[in-house]
Amino acid sequence: MIAGTIAVAFCADDAYAMPLGVAALSLVSNLDPMRAIEISVVDGGISRENQAKINQVLSSFPNVELQWLDFDRERIAHLHGNIHLSRSTYLRIFLPEILPPDLAKVLYLDSDMVITGDIARLWDTDFQGHPILAVQNFFGGTFKLGIAHWKELGLDPGMECFNAGLLLMDLESWRRSGLVGRLLEYIEKNQSLLRLCDQDALNAVLA
Repeated sequence: MIAGTIAVAFCADDAYAMPLGVAALSLVSNLDPMRAIEISVVDGGISRENQAKINQVLSSFPNVELQWLDFDRERIAHLHGNIHLSRSTYLRIFLPEILPPDLAKVLYLDSDMVITGDIARLWDTDFQGHPILAVQNFFGGTFKLGIAHWKELGLDPGMECFNAGLLLMDLESWRRSGLVGRLLEYIEKNQSLLRLCDQDALNAVLA
């Protein structure tokens, strides 16, 4: 990766292939064309036909490099989704393992987003010692409102929750602290209590 290149990751299955194309196009259309960007898509089961369509959409942007990353989906086959979230939601917590070990940080974006501005300013934000930067959840801003069974999980009901749809991730910090393993352990132990799958786990473990 060229120095100064922005690294963005999406994780999606075939049900979100069309929204992913919209998100990626809106992302690069609003980026300074002089700024290079590398987009990694963790493939949760996207058809070759839909991959080809997304490749075509982004092919006209010379500053964009797109790569498709495989993942052993058997690792999440035992985890539960819900009516709104498929198992692919868990893919983002594996990014420190999936992405190259020399990549220090990545901007993760949900594939159902529309980006309306240049994300370079966000990319350049200092972590100030935190493993992620995120946005407070607008729907249920505290554990008591945002995470079901907060009491059973031993969480502070006044702690603010973040939405996991946009995460600027310090990958080096995640790897040093073994966050992937800690999150998986928490999810497997508390699956019956988690309402928003890995988002609940991210909030609980990082709290």
